Amino acid sequence: MGISINLLSMSKEQHSEQEIQEELHEHYNDIEDFICGVAEDRFHLVINGTAGMGKTEFTNDVLKQYRPNNKFGKTPIKKPIRLSGTASGIKMFVELQKAKEQGQITIVDDTDKLLEDVECLDLLKGCLDSQIDEETGLRKEVAWSKYSNAIKQQDVKEKFIYNGKLIIITNKRIQNIQDDNPTMSRLRLDPVMSRCQYLKAGLPNNEFKMIAIKMFFNGYRKERRYQLRCFKTHNIPEDAQLKIINFMDKHKDRFTELSFRTVDKMCTLYNHRPDRWDRLAMQSLFSQY
Repeated sequence: MGISINLLSMSKEQHSEQEIQEELHEHYNDIEDFICGVAEDRFHLVINGTAGMGKTEFTNDVLKQYRPNNKFGKTPIKKPIRLSGTASGIKMFVELQKAKEQGQITIVDDTDKLLEDVECLDLLKGCLDSQIDEETGLRKEVAWSKYSNAIKQQDVKEKFIYNGKLIIITNKRIQNIQDDNPTMSRLRLDPVMSRCQYLKAGLPNNEFKMIAIKMFFNGYRKERRYQLRCFKTHNIPEDAQLKIINFMDKHKDRFTELSFRTVDKMCTLYNHRPDRWDRLAMQSLFSQY
């Protein structure tokens, strides 16, 4: 899993919660800077990290700054297109062609299988390729004649020049080390990775995750742009919010998964049984070992 190098190094030493929080602030600044780089048309991006820790929501929040008429507006971009779930090669070809113009961003999310699919990887490589055709002086076209009949049915062309930008969000375990004997999977994925910036958004352990959750609970940053919205969404009373956070902090090493998504599950249990939510959480969310 992609874990921030600075946070991983820090996790191997003794540090106070305040010191960890300060590095986490820098970590989220890094994430924002990378996403801004895509919005400003500078590069493509792979965001890799632990499930449920806000990669998608953070991406959406940052990109909203760049929409036309937004108060944070800089370079206007159109509403990003999202590819999620099971994405076939032909579906990707059609959707990426629809979002091929400069200023358009496609977010490929929750589709780890496509990073193992040869056809999808070849398509991504073509879209990410920045080489210029010597004859035309233009970027090379993305073509897929293999599925010409299916493409015609979708009312799109058999080839196009991709000038948009891609953000690929994945929980997939990606080997990010030099390897003289790479696996076949690594050989297929490397051409895509080499054409993107790679953001390691994961946190190293439950201590760091819990501190991050508390940061967002307390309203990360003065302008409170990033918050734990699930408490508001589920209409959880303030005293119960604190009980849930303290419960999670006390038992942070007993959860099967500790993440922002876990907080949302806790809220659901609280609304279901306000008098017994903690017992239900132990039954549902704690690891058996």
